[in-house]
Amino acid sequence: MPPAARRTREIANTRDDILAAAERAFARTGYEATTMQELAREAGYTVPSLYAYFDGKQELYDAVWSRLDDERAQVFDTIMPSGLRFSQRVEFMLARQLELTERRRGAVEIRMASPQRHGKRRATHFDGMVQRWARWLRRVAEPGDLGAIALDDAATALVGIMNAFFLRWMARDVATGLAAKAPLIAELFLSGITGRRR
Repeated sequence: MPPAARRTREIANTRDDILAAAERAFARTGYEATTMQELAREAGYTVPSLYAYFDGKQELYDAVWSRLDDERAQVFDTIMPSGLRFSQRVEFMLARQLELTERRRGAVEIRMASPQRHGKRRATHFDGMVQRWARWLRRVAEPGDLGAIALDDAATALVGIMNAFFLRWMARDVATGLAAKAPLIAELFLSGITGRRR
């Protein structure tokens, strides 16, 4: 590997390590209480070393959340196994999204702990998730899969159901188990509580 490519990869790996440490530190003490010294200590670097990779605490904070947003977007590009029915595709995608949420719980806790900093951003995030799910549904749904429900309404309902389970999972303070709810969320989305249409 050429030296320039090796150096680029080393920088990317170091930034990832610093972001993982920042995610832990921010989740533990919140944005306001976390200092650059604590971030450096968590990452195993000096404060001046952190400044070589990030301009400061705010950039680190924003990068933690941006990384999660990017990873969520990438999940929608996941190649699904062939031959799945629509209900199985929905469940598959829900499971991948919820597994990511479990893995990145610290980043999610950062946002949840700072509602005053992210009130508008939270609404934008919900709308963004609805738009991503609507685009995905447009790609994978066949005529009749959603009945007469408009695509945006279907995506809103799906994200709403998923968020309800997510909020309960966060309140219970458990690290795993959210992805296991994917079949139930898919069933509620596709069939409702009674499992039949009126």
